[in-house]
Amino acid sequence: MKLKIFTTLLLLSVFLAGNAYKRQSIDINVNGQSRNMIVYTPNSMSDNYPLFIVTHGMNQDPEYQYGADKMYELIDTAKFVIAYLRGIDKTWDTGGTKDRDFVIKTIDEMAAKFSIDTNRVYWSGFSMGSMLIHHCIANMQDKIAAFAPTSGIQFSEEPWKKCKK
Repeated sequence: MKLKIFTTLLLLSVFLAGNAYKRQSIDINVNGQSRNMIVYTPNSMSDNYPLFIVTHGMNQDPEYQYGADKMYELIDTAKFVIAYLRGIDKTWDTGGTKDRDFVIKTIDEMAAKFSIDTNRVYWSGFSMGSMLIHHCIANMQDKIAAFAPTSGIQFSEEPWKKCKK
């Protein structure tokens, strides 16, 4: 009998605990084009959480990236919002401003929707998502507190030399 009660309580606690985060697919308009991101937030939110932006590699998507890095599993204990951005045709505009504008608009949307702390916005990219960071780094210092490019090359010579901080 005690084992049955224990098992029932254990199953009930697992069921009620569920995920410690919420997952949403969010569409925003950037320069007349609909863009998509997958956003994870802690179940209980307060104002001024940091925002962590992630850009995936070429021929990948947000689903691949969050399945690989599993950073969303930390958001309830570390208290941050994470936005996995979706590139157009699974690539990024590493020569123009289309995806830089997407990142900027994402920050504005997340600040309006979740009251994130705009002084604590961090951006990580993998492979081509990292190449996008290198492309944007010198022109985004006023929006991003720290960059974390991973496994991606830069096209120009040392773009960080153009950085002021």
